[in-house]
Amino acid sequence: MKFKKFIALICAFSFVFSNLINVSAHKAVKAVKVTLLGDSGVGKTALLQKVVNGKVEENISSTEGINFMHKECDNNLYLNFWDTSGNESLLSTTKTHCRNANIVVIAVNRTRTSIEESVDAWMKIVETICPDAKRILVATKIDAEGTDDNSALIEKKATEHHMELYRVSATSGAGMEDFENALIRAATEIVAARNVAEVGTAKTTVTTKTRTPTPLLVAGIVTGITAAVGLIATMVHLAKSRLSANRLQPKLT
Repeated sequence: MKFKKFIALICAFSFVFSNLINVSAHKAVKAVKVTLLGDSGVGKTALLQKVVNGKVEENISSTEGINFMHKECDNNLYLNFWDTSGNESLLSTTKTHCRNANIVVIAVNRTRTSIEESVDAWMKIVETICPDAKRILVATKIDAEGTDDNSALIEKKATEHHMELYRVSATSGAGMEDFENALIRAATEIVAARNVAEVGTAKTTVTTKTRTPTPLLVAGIVTGITAAVGLIATMVHLAKSRLSANRLQPKLT
């Protein structure tokens, strides 16, 4: 009778623990949509490649339509990047990709003279389609020599539109660490301030995604093996106890 109760206790423990493992193993992935805006040729794709891959490909062609990339950060946080085209003929498509953006990055080539008009035009789209998005202004190609950097004008536009400003070079990597940290910090704040379902899902715009972390899977396997070994050891012990009792029985009578 005691043996049956012990077996029932082991089974109940294994059931409860396995459920705890399954619940804790499925963690919601928190993902934030980041849309890159800017005129053609300002370096949006190179900027994104540097953030995601740590390097920039040679001979980058102009984006036609949309490029998708994602970066996995700590604590199940994903940055979903939508690299849009700066081509005016594709402006309607670019506007569509701004919908539901959590963060908008506007890139400007610091050597161009059309910075003011460019920032104002892109910000008009942002204010119309995704007014609640976090805004970041990035001045690219800071390693270019022999040209005016328009620093005063860029700072003026950043202040005017309440944007964080970062100066970077995707080629040399200058300023990239600060820019990446700003993205992660902004994404973390967005996730903390909103429900995960409102933010999105890694790699897509679906609302939820789960995955099983390897450490928890290993823990479940180890626990199962340990329980099995313990059960076998208990059965052996009970068998030995009964055998000893049977051997002593004639002497007692």
